[in-house]
Amino acid sequence: MRHSFLKEPSSFKKARLLKIPILAGSDPLPLNGQELLAGSYAATCIAPLDINHPLDSVKALVASRNITFSTAGMPRSCADIIKTIWNLRQIKKVKK
Repeated sequence: MRHSFLKEPSSFKKARLLKIPILAGSDPLPLNGQELLAGSYAATCIAPLDINHPLDSVKALVASRNITFSTAGMPRSCADIIKTIWNLRQIKKVKK
């Protein structure tokens, strides 16, 4: 997930020009203590989904480039990111 205080990479801008979807989302495998963040920021769309082959359905949607994705939720704030980095460094120091 791109943090709210970071600039968009040039590759994202190029993808938008080429109409290649960029899917927003929180990390599906969060760090310990951040489990509630999973699913708090996501790309959404209204489209048919084959429940027998969901991954194939999603791949086809993204590849078609004919669908509009919206975002739900908000990216994390600068303060949240700094707090996470600080906590991870403290944990790392304790483990050494």
